[in-house]
Amino acid sequence: MKARLLCLAAAAACLSVAVCAGPVTVSANSAQTHWQGVDVSGAVVQGGDCPVEVGHETLTFNLGEFPSNYYERAEDFLAYGGSVSAEYTFYNPADYAVSVALAFPFGLLPSYGYMYSEEEELLYSQLPSRFGVTVNGEAVSCAVRHTYHPEYSQFSVESDIPRLRDGLDGDGLFLPGTEVKLYTFEAYGVDDKTYPSACAAFDISPEGPCGVVCGDVRGASFEDGKYRISMFADSGDTFEVYMIGAHARPQLTFYRDGGCGNGTEIEGSARLLSETSLSFEEFALAQWSEDSGISRTDYYNAYADKLASSLVNDEVAVCSERALRPGELMRWYEYELDFAPGETLVNRVEAPIYPEIDMGYKPALHTYTYLLSPASTWKSFGSLDVIINTPFYVIGGEGFTETENGYAKSFDGLPEGELVFSLASSPEVEGPSPFGGLGYFLAMFGVPILIALFVITGVVIVAALLLYRSENRKK
Repeated sequence: MKARLLCLAAAAACLSVAVCAGPVTVSANSAQTHWQGVDVSGAVVQGGDCPVEVGHETLTFNLGEFPSNYYERAEDFLAYGGSVSAEYTFYNPADYAVSVALAFPFGLLPSYGYMYSEEEELLYSQLPSRFGVTVNGEAVSCAVRHTYHPEYSQFSVESDIPRLRDGLDGDGLFLPGTEVKLYTFEAYGVDDKTYPSACAAFDISPEGPCGVVCGDVRGASFEDGKYRISMFADSGDTFEVYMIGAHARPQLTFYRDGGCGNGTEIEGSARLLSETSLSFEEFALAQWSEDSGISRTDYYNAYADKLASSLVNDEVAVCSERALRPGELMRWYEYELDFAPGETLVNRVEAPIYPEIDMGYKPALHTYTYLLSPASTWKSFGSLDVIINTPFYVIGGEGFTETENGYAKSFDGLPEGELVFSLASSPEVEGPSPFGGLGYFLAMFGVPILIALFVITGVVIVAALLLYRSENRKK
């Protein structure tokens, strides 16, 4: 008997935001002091039926260089060589063969990896070829999959893994045959001078999940069983409104700056230029291209998930974008392992790793996070060895021992929490200002303010002396 079970090896995606202020210094030009990195997670198994066990895992971090806090070209970013490899010793204790499908997400980029240009496509097309998957030392074929992942959100086993699926299902909310109405309006008669930020709005009362997509969308509110969708609109503006699953033509009312409530209406009208109909499948795939390297199925599901993530009260999705941004796509390696009864396989997956960079410290602190908690989903987990190959210094790394090539740490079983360590170019690191944000404010503006105060005080004193001398002369 041969069972086909789904197991998933997950790596990537927890973005944390922290604000740190450094020692009180003065810079000639203003600059950021904090950049965000990408965390990496270990192997996970979905469901409770997979008999495969993790006998041992070796995490090897090859960190011979620090990334820059800014890259101007994609080629420079791709040249950064920091990586982590997860080597699993899997064992099938069952007396039957098992075919295991695995996926390993690798594609999230840190904030300092984004190039706001066409080069962003190059980043994602080149990354898969730099890293790969082996079984017992031999490379195995793997497909590159894509799923939607909200920017600046933490990787979640419960949320991210279900997004990796086959078939155009739209997560059950927006189906391929759902009707989409496109209304093109032109605004006129709006007093732009008095209300430079005027907006137009309309109400809908949906009977089920539906969506509104408009490039000028301002926001949405819910009151008295109705949803009010608002958009920026000046006289002469032409704007498109896509209504997904809601067929009534929008009836637009115009409102003054900052207001979309009753009593804030102003004069203005909207002329309907055209009305067309298409299916949600056509709508979702309108921006998809075969040359993007993303499968038709993955793009459709990713866009549907993007809309589903913007639901208000689980009913109305309100979105301002007609396409997916590269920063919203998580890339996955997808491959299979075939186990004979009682067989042991060594599976190695390599991926890039990007630290969080905090330049509030001197020298800068580079923090790496590897999420271990997802590995608790495996049937059993043995020992764990962590190896850090680096010329730099571990800061605050409790339990790490120095080795010839860096540092190492071992665990009997899966430890609680996540694996977090920091590296710096010096063993001694000067911490940030104890005044926090005030320290950063003083660093940026304190000295200029003091100089201005001295100048003003000097001017006042000189003026007072001149006035005093003038009064004495009169006397």
